[in-house]
Amino acid sequence: MTILGIIASSKLVAAPPGFESIQTQTLTGTQASISFTGIPGTFTHLQLRYYGFSNSFGTQFMEINGNTSTGDYRTHYTFGSGATASGGDLTSRAAILGMGYTGQFNTTYPTVGIIDLLDYTNTTKIKTIRGIHGVDTNNTGYGGEASMNSGWYNSGSAITSLRFYLDGGNNFTAGSKYGLYGIKESA
Repeated sequence: MTILGIIASSKLVAAPPGFESIQTQTLTGTQASISFTGIPGTFTHLQLRYYGFSNSFGTQFMEINGNTSTGDYRTHYTFGSGATASGGDLTSRAAILGMGYTGQFNTTYPTVGIIDLLDYTNTTKIKTIRGIHGVDTNNTGYGGEASMNSGWYNSGSAITSLRFYLDGGNNFTAGSKYGLYGIKESA
């Protein structure tokens, strides 16, 4: 089954041609967070593709460069679930929402998503982030929620590390897979 361009198997996170794999992490046990450190500054943009599970419902957040300042992140979101749609804005958070506003990881069906970090090495502007995500919110294999969100990281520093975690003390579980890719602009 192909979901959001991700091959939903335990063996592969696929990316379009022209992307360069930086690192892939596949969990074999339970972890409180998933981190990428030492991200090289040799690309124009970054893209993260993931599918993940957790021990209980939990919303995913993304911390950049170890920064937990509540004034440095902002998230704008839209989501739809069945016939219901909503949207809004989140401020004063210690990390950017790395998943749709109410989208949650769960224990049976994977949450899938793609997150773009644009101009991540540019030191003259704040960083723009956008994502698209899908999740089964009722553990039936169908029926759930899709979301799109964007936001910014209020820093001129190049992005060199990312840490993903779930709220409420929840953990990622075995089978979760995160792939970080670099994108270079064509000459």
